[in-house]
Amino acid sequence: MNSAGGSHVYKEFEEMSFEDISTIFDTNARSPIFWMRTLLPKMRQNKPVQPHEKLGQIVF
Repeated sequence: MNSAGGSHVYKEFEEMSFEDISTIFDTNARSPIFWMRTLLPKMRQNKPVQPHEKLGQIVF
């Protein structure tokens, strides 16, 4: 399972600017997607020892 979590923005939601919300979204939504984009080709290179064996899963 992947989760970026965290942010430097600590405000009540209605006090957040659009830039604050964008920063939080980038950290929590885009970062895991970019990480998976880098990881997935490496995972595809793995070959199973047994036929039909699953080597790994990504849970979003």
